[in-house]
Amino acid sequence: MNRWLRAFSLELRLLRSNPVLLVLPVLYGAWMIYSLARIAPPVSQDLYLYVYDFHKVKHTLTLGAAMLLGILLIRRDTAKMAYEWTAGLPVSPAVLFSVKYAAGLLYLSLFTAAMAVVYVYFALHYGIARPIMFRELSFFAVQYEWSYMVTLALAMLLAIAIRNRIVYLIGFCAWVFGTFFIDQFIIERLGVLELRVLKPFHLSGMTLASFYANEAWGPWITNRETWLARWFVLSFTLVLLTVCVTILKWVRPSGTRARWAGALILFTVLSAGSYYTYVGFWTPHFAAYREQLRNAPTESVYSQRTITQFTVSSYKMELAPISSDGLQASVEVSLRPADLPQGDVSFTLHDYFHVEQLLLDHQPVSFTRRGNLISVESRYFDSSKSSQTLTFNYKSRGVNWTYGSQQGEQIISFVMDPYLYLPNSAAWYPLPNNGPLYLTDERKKELFYGGPQPLAQPADFDVTFKDFSNPIYGSITEKQGAPRIQHFEQKGVKYLTFIAGNLIQFSDAKGSLKLQTTPGNRWEADLFWKDILRMKAYYEALLQTNLSAVRNIVYMPFGNLASLDSRQSAVAGSSYYINESKNHNLDDYQRIRTTYALLFGDDSYQSSYAEVSRDASGNTDETVKPSIFMEIRAAFLYLYYRDGLQLTEEQIRSVQFSGQFLPKDRTTGDQSLGQQIKNHILLQVREALDAGRTEDVKKVLASFYKKGLGAPDAPFRYPVVTLDDWNREWAKVFGS
Repeated sequence: MNRWLRAFSLELRLLRSNPVLLVLPVLYGAWMIYSLARIAPPVSQDLYLYVYDFHKVKHTLTLGAAMLLGILLIRRDTAKMAYEWTAGLPVSPAVLFSVKYAAGLLYLSLFTAAMAVVYVYFALHYGIARPIMFRELSFFAVQYEWSYMVTLALAMLLAIAIRNRIVYLIGFCAWVFGTFFIDQFIIERLGVLELRVLKPFHLSGMTLASFYANEAWGPWITNRETWLARWFVLSFTLVLLTVCVTILKWVRPSGTRARWAGALILFTVLSAGSYYTYVGFWTPHFAAYREQLRNAPTESVYSQRTITQFTVSSYKMELAPISSDGLQASVEVSLRPADLPQGDVSFTLHDYFHVEQLLLDHQPVSFTRRGNLISVESRYFDSSKSSQTLTFNYKSRGVNWTYGSQQGEQIISFVMDPYLYLPNSAAWYPLPNNGPLYLTDERKKELFYGGPQPLAQPADFDVTFKDFSNPIYGSITEKQGAPRIQHFEQKGVKYLTFIAGNLIQFSDAKGSLKLQTTPGNRWEADLFWKDILRMKAYYEALLQTNLSAVRNIVYMPFGNLASLDSRQSAVAGSSYYINESKNHNLDDYQRIRTTYALLFGDDSYQSSYAEVSRDASGNTDETVKPSIFMEIRAAFLYLYYRDGLQLTEEQIRSVQFSGQFLPKDRTTGDQSLGQQIKNHILLQVREALDAGRTEDVKKVLASFYKKGLGAPDAPFRYPVVTLDDWNREWAKVFGS
């Protein structure tokens, strides 16, 4: 042991004597400080988003330094002819090699330490809770050490096996191949599903497009895959290290060659076994994908198919976790037999959910299942009854996963307590139609997740979650619950979404409005939340009513999650979902849209129906009437910035997208009718505010608000307000 320690001390002394090596970890920490210190408006200020962006590229670059270091450690003496005399020393090659590996790994840990110090500083500065901070830090620290471990071993093996200086070029190629090339070209660009099993061979394990980028769930729901990959990397590293020692043992006479050869065989079997286990993790995903591909209709077939839909009255659901990665659900669907189609009555439920039993009025009933369709013969229903209840009892386990050559891996849904993602697009509860969830191309080679048909008519929902560890946030209103029980209920809903994860929550004093986001967004969300509460208080005083169209705001990244809503933000039920990215964050633009969502139940502010003459399908329809309700809505924003925030128009111009609600003194001839009417209304409001008649403006806007300005179903349905209506109300209040 003393020999090993003395040799280890010598290797460390040689490393310390190299000033370039000493300064690299410091420069790495400074680079990270520079990257994180630049986080500022108007783009996102999500600390985790920037931290992961830094890791996936900059950490990968440090693996180049690890590759170079491993080659240098061997070529400095072990691989040189001038140092052959060291073979006569009474020290085993295994000792000399292990000393070099340990010293190199300890040095590379300085990069991990630099990252940790910088991250802790910024996490504390952003107010991230210590348990969350240490959990995220430990994940990245382990990922760092694992990647350095295998990269250093690979570099030292290359240097031992290739004595020529061309090893530097080969080492560079190995680094590029094992990082960016295997990620972007082999796994992603080739578009071959089965190549996902090569991910453990990525040296850093942090690919450019990864679930790890999602702070709410990413590193945690992929925990099993991550550790299966890590165990393979560890065993493969042992193989590389054993090969190195075995080669050195063969260079000089040794009595332990057989032992090391045996160890090499043992670690090779262990590595193959761990990789086989990792591949086994992917096998069910591949099988499910192939099954969906086989059953999915082509786009041409789908266009000719008739989708049968019928209405249901209500849903009553009870959901509870089973084990750490499963869900037990019981869903009662109330329906009217008179509304059911002839023949089979079909429901769409993703086949990720295994139906155990179907009950009709609490009695078992036979059913057939073909992929995502569950069918019951109509003869089982009693047409003489006004209502019947169909109960679905089903389970799920693991992550509902899909893949597309363009989108890459996508998660459709999962329940892995304490994490949960059940979006409206996942068909996680039975929907009354026979529409397909997936489509395929004409050659049956690629699968597209199209998602379910929405409910034909709104239904009443009553949902109870039992024994979940984390708070669950839903798109419908939460009622008073009990310990470890959450109860949600709302009438007239078409979409249903629930989430739970690594989230923090802001709430107003009454609990009437809440905001959930990821911990890294605490700083930005806090400023946004204060602005929203001030805006809400202003409008509630103006309108003499509680703003209850939206009770919940969810702001988080939905990347790599299958969602059918292409918009960056959308209202669903009583919740408003904002998809976070670097350039779509809680800025002035989002403040405007959130204001509209709270006021009107939808966040549309650029549309106009002032000269509409066609229906939602684009067909000419004389019954379609133009409306200026969107133009009147702009006056609400202008009033708030002028009266609520006491800003001048010059100050308002610095607000992003303020041109949408600021009056223009000069107008161009190419303006649409809607723009002309909006400007006319805004000029009237400006003139009244300048004249000190703010209260009269409030009366006019409040009167239109009471009549209704919301249009969540536009362009299919919207309030019809004419310019004459506006002028009439304006004259009534202002007396002219």
